[in-house]
Amino acid sequence: MAVFKSDRFRPFLPDDRQVNPNVLGFELATWLSKALAENGVASSYPSEEDWGWYLIFPDGEDEYQICCSGSEDKPGEYEWRVFVNPVKRLLRKAPSREMADELFESAVDCLNQSGIDVVLEEE
Repeated sequence: MAVFKSDRFRPFLPDDRQVNPNVLGFELATWLSKALAENGVASSYPSEEDWGWYLIFPDGEDEYQICCSGSEDKPGEYEWRVFVNPVKRLLRKAPSREMADELFESAVDCLNQSGIDVVLEEE
């Protein structure tokens, strides 16, 4: 999991218009989708979940979620998390962890290229 602090992806809508109170990530997911596409990694538009937002990356029969979540710790101070989950399907072999790791590295590279320093944490 990549963790970083930045006000770059702060929400432009008020908290009561978010998926859940203080559960952010749409702006980060939208930016990351575009940044990945510019680097040759095409994903879906962002979709919401209770914990944040995600992008779907299809790879043959496999799918991966590139997940973005954030919260405002103190007024104006935002902490963000990016991680990748292989989507498990019933009666299919598990998606490649190697591809999940490659997608994660691509996401971290996009963040680093834009001047954002991330801390890598174990999930």
